Amino acid sequence: MSQVIRKKKIRQGQWIFDQEDEFEYVFLMKEGHVKLFSMNLEGDMTSVSYIVPQMVFPLRGILQGRKYCYNAVAMCTSEVYILPIKEMRKIIVHHYAFTMAFMRRMEHHLHRSEKLLEKTTCSSAAQRVRQVLDYLNEDYAQTHGTVKKVPFKIFFERFGGFECHYE
Repeated sequence: MSQVIRKKKIRQGQWIFDQEDEFEYVFLMKEGHVKLFSMNLEGDMTSVSYIVPQMVFPLRGILQGRKYCYNAVAMCTSEVYILPIKEMRKIIVHHYAFTMAFMRRMEHHLHRSEKLLEKTTCSSAAQRVRQVLDYLNEDYAQTHGTVKKVPFKIFFERFGGFECHYE
């Protein structure tokens, strides 16, 4: 694997891949943060998730996908390891321990997504915003002294940006 994997530095704001590009590579976040998002035909964002260090992305499509399901953009200067998808698929097929770890990660991701969906489908808009902020806090916040803070800014296209933090 060391012969096919490479490391790459990505500048803040640089696009890593576009939704509907050919699925050629899988990435492991070494340093920094990446925003994954999909868009509908009208150009509205339909889903957003954030990649932090030690995460592999994208997960969706990794087994059989032919095109990326998301756009990926660096939120700050970041460093990733890049592995051709063909090699990743070989690893998944031939290495049981890796496959089990990968399946656990997928199951965790599915559980988080279902939990967020359950929380946000039957509540008011204000409750949904609070629940999404709680979700971001739970999954991404880091503690600095007595302050818990999400380590990147979160932007809502129509409402400007804000930084999530809780004291």
